[in-house]
Amino acid sequence: GMFDFYSGYISLLPGVAGYLASLLPARWTPYAMGAFAGIVSVFAYSVFALPRFRPLVASDAHRAGICLLMAILPVANAMLLSSDVYSLWNLLWLLIALNLFSESESSSVRWAQFFFSVLAIWSHPLSVVLVPFLIWRWRKNDSRPERQLALALLVTLGLYFVFGVRSDSGQEGRDLLAAMSLLPGFLTEHVFSEALVGPMVPGRFSSGSLWAILLGGLVLGFVLLSCVRIWPTLEGRRKQCLIQMALLVPTLSLACIYSRAFHDRPGYAIPIRYAYIQRLLWLPVLFALLLSAVNRLRPDAQKLAVAGLVAWSLLSARANQSMYEVAPGESLHLARFLQEVEDWEAADRPAPAPCYYRPGWHIRLDDEALAMPGR
Repeated sequence: GMFDFYSGYISLLPGVAGYLASLLPARWTPYAMGAFAGIVSVFAYSVFALPRFRPLVASDAHRAGICLLMAILPVANAMLLSSDVYSLWNLLWLLIALNLFSESESSSVRWAQFFFSVLAIWSHPLSVVLVPFLIWRWRKNDSRPERQLALALLVTLGLYFVFGVRSDSGQEGRDLLAAMSLLPGFLTEHVFSEALVGPMVPGRFSSGSLWAILLGGLVLGFVLLSCVRIWPTLEGRRKQCLIQMALLVPTLSLACIYSRAFHDRPGYAIPIRYAYIQRLLWLPVLFALLLSAVNRLRPDAQKLAVAGLVAWSLLSARANQSMYEVAPGESLHLARFLQEVEDWEAADRPAPAPCYYRPGWHIRLDDEALAMPGR
């Protein structure tokens, strides 16, 4: 249902999409849910091309190229890009991107952004990370409409955490200091390194290896040194963009580690989704700094550098191709289940209802689902 609690919180937009998809014939329901997730993914990987990101990268063509590189690199997986349930992560990224880099535009654009932001806040509990940035915008922004928008979103966040999030009684495994101790390794391995080489690369650069951690450390070092070098020459708006993105990466990471108690689960393979937004936040910064360095080269060297970057992205994507694939057997299993549902409905719904069996969880049509219009 649209307002059902899943894992302790309401995820509104995926819930609405799932409900509307369930009104279609059973065979079309998974396609509609996947289409919704795919459309959200397209917007998520295109958002950096918006003019509001010009303070970070002035050229519209260069920002479009960065969007393409981010889509090629193995920062996600099939579930994040094509699953209705997991589309909440791309919705969170859009919420962050649109509100961190908000700018005074027409009233229609501002209202559209506000309406989407309210729905996105009610779709992911990690939207709480926006609170300090919205408070800053409410207090410091010169534009009265922007201040009003920030205040309204703060109220929306408060309402969501009162009515849309259930308190978790299982707090015994959570330790803030232990979570902070895990943060450097989490950032180096899962955010900085895996965004460039992916988690599926075998050999020396396999996830968690010394070489992968060194690569992440070197990339982070390059970003920090480049920022220090060019900082005095940057205008205020660009500095603000870099500071906000730099603060959000560790904040989101710490929130994920602490909320899921990863520090209390040694040897646990951390799912990609818990480092996903952080990768989308820092990759534009990396590419912007690389672009500044490349622009100082000769034209021939610039072409060679760009070609090398594209080749690296393609090779990394190829090495992690399996992350974006679904096992053919699972697709056939789902197709058989949908056929069973159609046959069951054609037979006037005799008991028992069909059940889709999967390891760990099953899908069964319950009485509430059967009572919905169209079922």
